[in-house]
Amino acid sequence: MCAIGNNPIIAIKSARVGEFNGKNIGTTTRSIVLVDPDIEEAHALKAWFKKEGSTVASTSLTTRSPFGHQQETITIADIYSMDSLEKPTFFQLKDTITKIGMDRFYYISFPSIVGGKKCMKKLIPQNTGMWFCPKCNAEVSDCDYRYLLKIDIQDHIGELASTVAFEDVGSTILGNNAKDFYLLSSNPELIKEFVSRALSTNHIFTLSVKTETFKEVPRLKCVIIKE
Repeated sequence: MCAIGNNPIIAIKSARVGEFNGKNIGTTTRSIVLVDPDIEEAHALKAWFKKEGSTVASTSLTTRSPFGHQQETITIADIYSMDSLEKPTFFQLKDTITKIGMDRFYYISFPSIVGGKKCMKKLIPQNTGMWFCPKCNAEVSDCDYRYLLKIDIQDHIGELASTVAFEDVGSTILGNNAKDFYLLSSNPELIKEFVSRALSTNHIFTLSVKTETFKEVPRLKCVIIKE
């Protein structure tokens, strides 16, 4: 219809926004597609298009994450409605933090610079009191502490369990670095105070989402990679 100049209004309920070669819109089994629906919004849009919209330059809605991947702002319901994601897919999400698990909030990492950047590989404690890095095949006496947080987030539609595995993101959320929090382990009331401040705060997170299989049951792995 567009090829012959009719320019119909297409209304889609429960559409899926994809990222293949830029923004694209698809449908799922729950989607409803209407062509030129008899509703006020459709009539107003068609009138605007005939008057001036056909000559207005379009604006790309595609953005890129700091990791070089395209990303889109979606809701938690959109994530749950997606088909299996075999590769990490990046999205933006406006949300509120509802829970922060502090039972095991850090891991021990290699502090040395390898190839111009920190290794950050998880270290293995040795009987000698040293730490061993399997990636660098090296032992060190000192180590870094990095966040590995379990965080529940929610938006106006649903809730989502996620992980924070990036030190800068954890530091932004909790207002302190992982090493300082480790040194506060003997003062649980102070840690509780920091966590309490972070709860119910609003954020725009960039998430890496991938479908993994655990005991033959598919589940989503959601990692917050940027705040």
